[in-house]
Amino acid sequence: MLVELLLGRVAARTVEGYRVGDEALVPLRAFLELARVRVRQVTPGRLEAVLEPGGRPLVVDRGAAVARAGDRRVPLDTGRVVADATELYVPTGVLEALLRVRVLVDWGALTVVVPDPRGLPVHDAAVREEARRAFLRAGAVERADRYERLPRAGGGLSLDYALTLPSSSPVEEASYAVRGGLDLLGGSLEAGVASIGPARDGEVRVDASWLGVWRGARWVQQARLGSGVATGPRATTITGASVTNAPYVRPALLGVLPFAGQVGAGWTVEAYRGGQLVAYDTTRSDGRFELGFPVFFGENPIDFAAYGPNGEVVRYNRTVRLPATLLPARRLEYGLSGGACRFVSCDAAANADLRYGVSRRWTLQAGLDQFWRDTLADVTAPYAGAFGALTNVVGVSGEAVLDGFVRGAVNVEPSLDLRFTAAATAFADSAPALLAGVEGRTAQLFAGAFWRPDPRLDFTYVEASWQRTTIRDGALDVVRAGGALQRRELRVLPFVQYERRAVAASVLDFWVTGLTALVTTPSTWGAAGRWFLRAGGEFEDASRLRVASLQLVRQVCRELNVDLGATWFGGEGRPLLQASLNLFVPQFRATATGRVDPSGASSGLLSVQGSLMADPVRGAFATSPLTSVERGGLSGQVYLDRDADGRRGPGEPGLPGVRLQVGSQFVRTDRAGRYRLTDLLPFEPVLLQVDSLSLEDPLWRPGQERVSVEPPPNRFVQVDVPIVPTQVLEGRVERVTPDGPVPFAGATLELVAEASGRSLTLTTFTDGSFYVLGVRPGRYRLGVSAEVLAALRLEGEVAILEVSPDPDVPPAPVVLRVGAGR
Repeated sequence: MLVELLLGRVAARTVEGYRVGDEALVPLRAFLELARVRVRQVTPGRLEAVLEPGGRPLVVDRGAAVARAGDRRVPLDTGRVVADATELYVPTGVLEALLRVRVLVDWGALTVVVPDPRGLPVHDAAVREEARRAFLRAGAVERADRYERLPRAGGGLSLDYALTLPSSSPVEEASYAVRGGLDLLGGSLEAGVASIGPARDGEVRVDASWLGVWRGARWVQQARLGSGVATGPRATTITGASVTNAPYVRPALLGVLPFAGQVGAGWTVEAYRGGQLVAYDTTRSDGRFELGFPVFFGENPIDFAAYGPNGEVVRYNRTVRLPATLLPARRLEYGLSGGACRFVSCDAAANADLRYGVSRRWTLQAGLDQFWRDTLADVTAPYAGAFGALTNVVGVSGEAVLDGFVRGAVNVEPSLDLRFTAAATAFADSAPALLAGVEGRTAQLFAGAFWRPDPRLDFTYVEASWQRTTIRDGALDVVRAGGALQRRELRVLPFVQYERRAVAASVLDFWVTGLTALVTTPSTWGAAGRWFLRAGGEFEDASRLRVASLQLVRQVCRELNVDLGATWFGGEGRPLLQASLNLFVPQFRATATGRVDPSGASSGLLSVQGSLMADPVRGAFATSPLTSVERGGLSGQVYLDRDADGRRGPGEPGLPGVRLQVGSQFVRTDRAGRYRLTDLLPFEPVLLQVDSLSLEDPLWRPGQERVSVEPPPNRFVQVDVPIVPTQVLEGRVERVTPDGPVPFAGATLELVAEASGRSLTLTTFTDGSFYVLGVRPGRYRLGVSAEVLAALRLEGEVAILEVSPDPDVPPAPVVLRVGAGR
């Protein structure tokens, strides 16, 4: 007899079977092929297959009266097994025992159903296919529903402050720094004063600058006047001007990098970053594949999973490390700067810099540094460099400066758990300290390695390094080996270091060994709070104490912790004692420190720092323990927009306790529905979204799901968030037949908002009905999807709906009819 074999909702086939009483004998080979289990061999009365993953053998042998799946054995009643030349019919109970699935037989409907096929390769393949469809849907750029176009009118005010008061003379020995900022001409104007040394000396440093940013502009994206940092590879602090077409904030995404490999024909290969699917491909007939996955600056740990057609699974991982010096392919960036030197030994400095992304893997750089000096000769230093990735595992870099130095480095990182690094620098004999760092240095070599034996243990690893620095009459070698071992709340970090200093005819060498132990109390200690204990010591030549320390930190509450410490130095009889209180509140942060040195002298220090920013929504200054100068702020109100017009009117209250996400930060509204957030990056768009689960009524929705805002510097911008009441839309779909209308089950419907063009897909139930929550007020079109109608050669109605914001005026039930096309 013929029965329908159904594996959940993922696979179905009509097969021939047998009925013995109420039990069904199903064709085993057909079942396994439908489930995508690889069948190796079928002979009369015997079938051999392989269960993946793991390559476990599955054998059903009628002659031996036994069935086996891996280590499991299932007895066979040979009288209830039917065999022919190409098939073996077994009872459903045998299938359940072998494959650990549940099988239901309905003789009225002539169906054999596995309601939950999880664990079978066909189900796993269906899950992966749905994940790929979701990946493709997510690949479309998620655009904001609303863009806040803020005028660059200027205004605002922000102020950073820092004050340090010693106990010995709080006024005369005090030091301070104050910096203010304004939004001026679409940019950030900053000015500040800071004491140099104790306040009694009267010496102050004055800084002022203006930064303009034009995001996405072709020729100029940044310009700074006043105090700043010169362009180019050497960060020289100047007072002058700089201009560049480099972005203010470089996108983390560098581009798409290809990765090729080979497994087997008919396999699917997926790439994951942080558990999220980022790329997939199906192998060609020769088993080769090529993935293109997005890569970011820095480390890119990628996990690969290869799935065979019969459930085979192969997993491995690779790490792609891309230095921040790389540019996207065919991207040209320049930088020009010049001004008076501030903190280095020169009177003035200038730089012209060019960088070009030759490909996704290589970037070239060239430029000129010019330094003017008073009593010494001026320095003109043209330079050139190259940075790139030879493979997905090996990165290299090199730089040469005329009459300065030549440097090269290589980094080999097969994974996050294994890394090798080597670098070499040769300095010219005449290289000035401006370029060599230290006068008289001739060369520097470095080699290092890192290995984590178990990827699951982040803080269990070993590392080793060697560094050699040569000067004109000697050399310094430092060899160090260490590691870390963690067991629950205890972490131990031992190390050993050898130093050899050879200067002229003298040689000095010695060993240093040390051990640091860290203990953190578990969070389950409750009222005892969180404690952190750190103890360590270093010994020279394995016997003489160099330094020993003990530190205890007690977290009293989230805003306050107490830090107690003692440090012993070799040759000192008494320790250095220190205690501090650290306070971090929404208004400011402060640290009070007291210490007693080995001689018995005591001292204390109080430091306070924070910032202010004018908030026009509340008519007051917002306080913060973080910096506010050259940062942006966002404030506004979340309110119930009863008439869905996007403007707050009478009778539309603020909503308390609503959780908002702004970029990576979160904030909740106060009792009046107001919110305020500081420390936002200016000039760059950020998405504001409402956590719908924090809304009081499940039928409330934000007027826009995503709002894009570009915060200006040094001030708040007001963005109010309307919450609109939504409606429930329900109805049914009927299929017109000669015998009358019948429910159209499983029909795909599309609900399209005419104002925005956004669509929502829904599916009818078995009785043809549908039901959808959270439909925002507006005008909609609703109909069966064009793909379904075309596939079934049907024609259908399209309903035009007006959804009211008034909850007392619900939309009427919708009836859609479809029928045969012409």
